[in-house]
Amino acid sequence: MNPTPTIILIGLTAGGSLLGSAAGAEMSNEQLMAELKSLKTEVAQLRTQQGETWMTERRAAEIKSLVRDVLADADTRASLMDSAITAGHNGKNFFLASEDGEFLLNVAGQIQFRYIWNNVDEDSSTDDNMSGFQLRRTKLKFTGHIRDPKIKFAIVLANERDTGATYLEESRVSYKFDNGIEVAGGRFKGPFLREELISSSQQLTVERSVINEFFTTGFTEGVQVDYATETWRVAAMFNDGQNQGEVGTAADWNDVDSDFAITARGEIALLGKLKQAGDFNSWSGEETLLLIGGAAHYQIGESDTTGTFPTAEDDDKFIWTVDAALEWQGLAAFISAAGQLGTDDSTQTDIPEDVGLVAQVGYMVIPDKLEPFVRWEHFFNDADGESDFDILTFGANHYLAKHTSKFTLDLVWILDDVPSRVGLSDGLGLRNVSGLDDDKNQVALRAQYQLLF
Repeated sequence: MNPTPTIILIGLTAGGSLLGSAAGAEMSNEQLMAELKSLKTEVAQLRTQQGETWMTERRAAEIKSLVRDVLADADTRASLMDSAITAGHNGKNFFLASEDGEFLLNVAGQIQFRYIWNNVDEDSSTDDNMSGFQLRRTKLKFTGHIRDPKIKFAIVLANERDTGATYLEESRVSYKFDNGIEVAGGRFKGPFLREELISSSQQLTVERSVINEFFTTGFTEGVQVDYATETWRVAAMFNDGQNQGEVGTAADWNDVDSDFAITARGEIALLGKLKQAGDFNSWSGEETLLLIGGAAHYQIGESDTTGTFPTAEDDDKFIWTVDAALEWQGLAAFISAAGQLGTDDSTQTDIPEDVGLVAQVGYMVIPDKLEPFVRWEHFFNDADGESDFDILTFGANHYLAKHTSKFTLDLVWILDDVPSRVGLSDGLGLRNVSGLDDDKNQVALRAQYQLLF
């Protein structure tokens, strides 16, 4: 606001009054000078008052704007201080954490998308060639701790590839004591086959072996106790039995196929440390790893049910495995054997032992980038007197960012007839056909891209 027009107007009004006064009556010089002095004083006061008013309004607007900004910033800081939350990505997964470290939530995910071409050399009753895309795995994983890093949890949600339905794959809570012993309960994989315990996201080939699928104890529900150091680990689990926590077969306490089961595993790193044993790869900068391990699973079948061994989970059974791994300067080798003994509840007779072998090797021809591999499987088929069978898998991994972003291409060649009781899953990109002639076999080409976040 400009004070000048107001001051001029006041001056003119005062001047008009003065002139009128002079016209109406004569004034002495002293009176005239006194009147002028009074008018000057009044104008000066008005100028000062108007200026201060203008400055006050401008200053008030600026101060109001500044106060709003400061209050908004203060509210934000106060909110952050009240919640004490930090968030971000630690290179492996997204996280939310309290500033004091009492609470942590990690969020991770896995996507595996693949194309499969499958050929079965069969008669006209079967389509020799089948192919298509498959969204093999889509998972969300939540892990962390509550109140104390010793109190941990893990929840894994997965998408069923055929129906798209979401199901609970894993739910686990655990407590780790000061002496290093950890107790866990819930639904998770029993401590048995190393190939199964290594995440599907960390495998050498597109999929785990057929031998693994036959002998694995898979997901189950129970309580586990384990103890680990940098170089060795032992674990034991009291659970509901083989595969009793798998999707589609998970049952409540009163509907499981065994009275009880115990699974135990031990492993030791003769060279290197156990933290390297989370995959089947030898990355640049890693020290040499030489690992050996073994496990056993024993379960008593439900007493009031019958079934045909070994496909029925209600049979008594004992399963064992031993394995060894070497990772050295880009070379990664793994070998394992597994066997199964049991009693057929329908006849109460012992069953001859099934034994399976798996051997695989991969080598980084370009460190951390390109890795050709080959795997051989052999099954000693003693349970039903049929012939043994062999499976060869060979291919390569191209790593864009290790397992976080990688492309895998492999070819599975089943050289012999595989009995239907062993099972060939479409999840492996294979067809469960049996009764093939000796000179006929099955071949599957699998191309997969994986993304972890």
